[in-house]
Amino acid sequence: MAHVCAGRVFCIRVFPKGFGRPHQRARVKEARPLYADSILLIEMIIMFQECGLFVIGLLIIIAVFVLFYRIFAHAKKSRVVILGLALFIWGAYVHYESDSCQKRENILLRTKQNESIEKEKEGKVLVVCNTELVNKEEGKAQAICKDESVNKQKDQFSLPKMLRGVNCSLSAFFPSRGDFEEIESVNYFLFHIAVVFFVVNVLISFWGDEFINTVRLLWRSLICRGRDKNVFWVVNEESETVASSISPKKDVLFVVDVNEESYIKAYKRNRVHYYLEKGWTWAYLNDPDLKQCDFGVKIAARGNRHFFLGSDGHKNVALAESVIQAYTGSKERSFYVRVSSSADDDIIFKWADRWNSCSSHNVNVVIVREEALTSYDFLLRNPMLKCPGVTINTKLAKVSEGEFRVLVLGYGVQGATVLNDMICDSQFLNETNQRVRFSADIVDINSASFGAFKQRCKDAVNRFNLNFWCMDAGSDLFWEWLEKRLAEMPYNRIVVCLRDDRQNICLANDIGNVYKSMGYAYRDVVFARVRNSQIDRYIDSTFAQDDPNRMFLPFGSLKKLYVYETIVRPRWEKGAIWLNGDYMNDGDAPHDEEKDLRHWRCTSFFNRESTRASFFNQRNFLMLLGYRITEENADNTCFDENDPRNRLDVLAENEHLRWMAWHFVRGIRVWRPTKEELEAIALQNDGKVRHNRIKELNAHADLVEFGELPKVDELFGTKNTQGKDRRFVRSEAMRRSNIGIVRV
Repeated sequence: MAHVCAGRVFCIRVFPKGFGRPHQRARVKEARPLYADSILLIEMIIMFQECGLFVIGLLIIIAVFVLFYRIFAHAKKSRVVILGLALFIWGAYVHYESDSCQKRENILLRTKQNESIEKEKEGKVLVVCNTELVNKEEGKAQAICKDESVNKQKDQFSLPKMLRGVNCSLSAFFPSRGDFEEIESVNYFLFHIAVVFFVVNVLISFWGDEFINTVRLLWRSLICRGRDKNVFWVVNEESETVASSISPKKDVLFVVDVNEESYIKAYKRNRVHYYLEKGWTWAYLNDPDLKQCDFGVKIAARGNRHFFLGSDGHKNVALAESVIQAYTGSKERSFYVRVSSSADDDIIFKWADRWNSCSSHNVNVVIVREEALTSYDFLLRNPMLKCPGVTINTKLAKVSEGEFRVLVLGYGVQGATVLNDMICDSQFLNETNQRVRFSADIVDINSASFGAFKQRCKDAVNRFNLNFWCMDAGSDLFWEWLEKRLAEMPYNRIVVCLRDDRQNICLANDIGNVYKSMGYAYRDVVFARVRNSQIDRYIDSTFAQDDPNRMFLPFGSLKKLYVYETIVRPRWEKGAIWLNGDYMNDGDAPHDEEKDLRHWRCTSFFNRESTRASFFNQRNFLMLLGYRITEENADNTCFDENDPRNRLDVLAENEHLRWMAWHFVRGIRVWRPTKEELEAIALQNDGKVRHNRIKELNAHADLVEFGELPKVDELFGTKNTQGKDRRFVRSEAMRRSNIGIVRV
């Protein structure tokens, strides 16, 4: 029930009888006037119209700014200065020429004033418009203007007039000088429009990039609120290639150091448009000392993965050191530091171990070597078990036929790395329970390149039949030598790793033609390292994979190496951590991921690399059992856990052979101590004697054949060293890492 009174509506709510207290049985609620909603609606419409106009105006301003930015952002500073001088001269000329028009207006004004005074004296008060007065006195004004024009011709080039024009021109550029006389002429308005364009040009040319960068950082707030970012501290082609493979794009942040050389700075400024198209974020860092720069500390804390992929390894290490020191958070951060090929492994490993084991800085330092990435990608795509002439018996998990005969041309850092990894990737048992024979010929014009290796790794040279030849690859002497070697037995893996890409391509193509002329299979035999991505792309586009004219296969393209999956290797790293947990856990104890991470943090960088190599070798176990890995998906449900357990001893011995090869090619020797030596060491170490004496003697007691390990256990008083290799075979690391497995 409702009553209307004095323009207000009162709503009375009647409750049932007996409900509540007497004063609660009827409640009166004052409502709004009947016309209030209509007025409010009209006000909202007006407000929305005003807001719409404001938004439209704002969008127009933004569009104009973007247009100016596209036009003037990268204009040369010299052109801007020349344009300013031209506008200044034009302004002086405009104000100089407009002086006559100003004088004419003054004359007409004085004429009108005199006429009105005369009419007042005669008693004739006339009210006329200014326009009529001007028309009546036009004749007089023209006469006066003629007299004035004569005077103007006399002092046309006077210095005061020129100074006045210059002053007015300066007033247009700098309004703070004071007001200047406004002149209504076409040249005047064109001049001031040009001044506005010039000012916009100057602002955008000098400070456009900084303004855009600041707006983007404020708009997206990636630095202040975003987490788990991939931060690239060095801007170069390699960093941009890795960033292109990261998804989503908003998780990429580039830090541009404005303190570097001017030409590098100009290169980075020109890349801003490229970053905008990619959807990346960038930030300028002015303070080289990150501890004193709050912005740099925020970046160090917000980034989950930090990449230092510059070409100068020393600068990468120094910059990574500064960022690590600036970060003191509790969450683990990963730092990927690229080092040069000439860097000393011992020094780099000690530096990485110092930060990995530091409790106050929870970081994970990963050393990135381009040569190691190349070798890893090469063997991942072309494992040694796929060499021509090598066949596998999947029922026995052994090599039934063939051996590994390798030729390496060029024994630099890349050639040595590939050779070492090929040796480790070819350690298998044949059907007679003997190790498959491996032999290699290494050709290099510089004998000093392999002289140190022959002296330091004598066990590897003898065990793996390594022959070094000092000659120029591609010379007449080389081709004569190659024909003789091929007449004995052809190679089933030839790797060309010279310094020049074109030389590698020509030499590999010639070797392929020699193989073809002699009737040997040349497919999947000859490989050439090609770093240049454009050359590699040209080869792939010119020759198909099954083209008979394609004599070799390229590898080592930077576009394929510097990708997220190769640098970070998240699935392979997860499997290595799980495998290290299997090694540290006693027996078949259940896995605890936090405990595995603690073990991994305490593991030295040398042992981490060994564990990563062991997990990488698990793909060979799968091939021996009739499986293969795939990057297309992460489905591994087809894998039968009983397959490796049924061939446990065979696969464990293969793993031990690989582990021995990994240590032999790094110069680690066999340690065969006597009981007296062990007793002396036990007295110095509270009765504990470890098999591993790499730090002290660069030797290890377990570098013996798999069947001799029980004797080593008896000498040291330990138990079941063979169980460690069996534990690696039984590990679920491959499945836990979500790597796709399919049955062949």
